[in-house]
Amino acid sequence: MNLKPRRHEEPEINVVSLIDVVLLLVVFFMLSSRFTDEGRMRVHLPQANAVPPQTAQSEPLVVTVTQEGTYRVNEKELINSSPETLRAAVLKETGSNRGVRVTLRADGRATNQLRPLRFQNGIAPYATGSTLIEWGNTRVICGVSVEETVPRWMKEQKVEGGWITAEYSMLPYSTLTRKPRDISKGKLDGRSSEIQRLIGRSMRAALDLQKLGARTICVDCDVLQADGGTRTAAITGSFVALSLAVKKLIAEKKLSESPILHAVAAASVGIVDGVPLLDLCYTEDVAASVDMNLVMNDTGQFIELQGSGEEATFSEAELAALLALGKSGIKELLVAQQKALAQA
Repeated sequence: MNLKPRRHEEPEINVVSLIDVVLLLVVFFMLSSRFTDEGRMRVHLPQANAVPPQTAQSEPLVVTVTQEGTYRVNEKELINSSPETLRAAVLKETGSNRGVRVTLRADGRATNQLRPLRFQNGIAPYATGSTLIEWGNTRVICGVSVEETVPRWMKEQKVEGGWITAEYSMLPYSTLTRKPRDISKGKLDGRSSEIQRLIGRSMRAALDLQKLGARTICVDCDVLQADGGTRTAAITGSFVALSLAVKKLIAEKKLSESPILHAVAAASVGIVDGVPLLDLCYTEDVAASVDMNLVMNDTGQFIELQGSGEEATFSEAELAALLALGKSGIKELLVAQQKALAQA
């Protein structure tokens, strides 16, 4: 019996036959793809030169309800002020266009209308000059005091003339929820600091500091009630108080001539629901996509512009519309200031 182990034979693969098959497949695919490309139909579609239609931007419709209960549509007062008449007027203006935005101001004013304005002069008898400005539901006491000295930096740098500084604060009960006093926090909040610097710059632009002499004018603005536009009210009222203080200094022979160069006033404007508005109240200020404050003098020159978009942008045309509204409002404010000073 032969028990020798058999030798294991390795399997063999015929590579020559495999190569032949691969070559045949390559030649087949090359020829078939060529014939397929030659038999393909080429279609050239005509290109249109027409411009895609543009969706027309409809102008917003402004509906105003006055305090007297009358209605205005786009500044046109309705003869018969009833809901039915208002509905008919709106349908007439819009027609079949149901994409028109309808804007209704919170307090029933026109888009270019200021809130009611009143000055109560001499509200603080111990101040050199003072007034209470009531602008809609915003009320600010503006008082001016005079110190017969100048800041230390002016003495050290030997700067001639006088200086004007300002302080601004909101009383705790001036807002819907109590606002803690700055002294309780140990520092002035950023908003108040920004506003009081703005007031100071605006008042310094109104006076010739050389003619003021070596004295410091302190302007104090305290907000009694806030309903939007407290900084613009503070600036507009501060000029009236400053003018009253200058008048008193001249009467006391402390000044030989008035150092006032130009009257100064400020107004707020903004865009709410795509509509430019003048003199924003609080509810409009909160809803505004663009908010701007203008400070100007009676020659039409700008002292300061503060504008920003609230998570939004604005175009050059919208900026021009806001500036036009602000300038028209400031003209009215300057007239109101002169009337208040004439009655003092």
